[in-house]
Amino acid sequence: MHVAQKFEHLLDTHRRPDGSRWTGQQLDEATGGVVSRSYVTNLRKGRIENPGYEK
Repeated sequence: MHVAQKFEHLLDTHRRPDGSRWTGQQLDEATGGVVSRSYVTNLRKGRIENPGYEK
């Protein structure tokens, strides 16, 4: 399974408290910018194949 597929699976299974999916902006805010909106987009599109542990 590709990292992008794993990330989508993570977002499908671990939802926000209200049941909605996390957006890139919400993840950026929730992580204090550690996982930026653009990083989320690149993960979803499969541009990042080996994300670092710190993310």
